[in-house]
Amino acid sequence: MPWYEREDFVQLLELADDRKDVSPDYDTWRAKALAVAGQYLARGQALQLVTIKPGEFLAWLKSRNLPNTAAARLQYVELMAASTLVVIGPLPLQEADNVRIETGKREQNCA
Repeated sequence: MPWYEREDFVQLLELADDRKDVSPDYDTWRAKALAVAGQYLARGQALQLVTIKPGEFLAWLKSRNLPNTAAARLQYVELMAASTLVVIGPLPLQEADNVRIETGKREQNCA
């Protein structure tokens, strides 16, 4: 699900080709987005919020010659979500043996 930071919202809105369809106020947009997220979660569906940063997103649009529309934003966040690995729970033993956590100056093996 696309997510915007308050400090980026005005810039992203101004550059959107479909800005007439987007809430012009960050707080209104955020309340609607949280309501939609709540509906997904209430149905037991997984949801990943992907923050859209103006520079990265606009470069991505330009590289693909796409307009800045809801469809393009959804395509972008789906791509970003698919390329992000989120691990919840313990790793299988064979993978855990190769994971190291750095804590300050010491390294600690997770296995």
